[in-house]
Amino acid sequence: MKKNKFKDRFMGDCKKHGRTEFRMEKQGSKSGQGLYARCCECQRLQNIKKRIQRQAYACSLIKNRGATCQRCGYEEYPEILQWHHTDPEKKSFEISQAIQGHRKGVTKDMIEEEVELCELLCPNCHFKHHTGYSYHELMESTNQDDIDRGGPQNAITV
Repeated sequence: MKKNKFKDRFMGDCKKHGRTEFRMEKQGSKSGQGLYARCCECQRLQNIKKRIQRQAYACSLIKNRGATCQRCGYEEYPEILQWHHTDPEKKSFEISQAIQGHRKGVTKDMIEEEVELCELLCPNCHFKHHTGYSYHELMESTNQDDIDRGGPQNAITV
């Protein structure tokens, strides 16, 4: 087997993809369990499948909540809606991070419980909630003094 520029990669034969690149991966999370060879194409396809499953799950959560901004009613592109925790003290984790698989040990039941603590907002309403003014109000401000203070004069900053 000929090695390439990556130390942990080499060419091999996959049952599904024929002659292709493999890489060595740790088996399990405990040290000392050894290494095994993994077809890079099989791994890439598995990652795509997981990403599609996560996106479908995220869409189902949004759909179950009505697929509209709970403040302004925005509904054109529901995939851009964001989860806003109504009580920061009760927040256990970022829902989007958990759905993407960046939070180990978080189950679907835990995510669904966390969603119950949130309202679904469009990015503009979410931004306005946390800053006191909308993105459009900020962009329309032409006064440099307003910009230096952090927003339009009539803005209520939080």
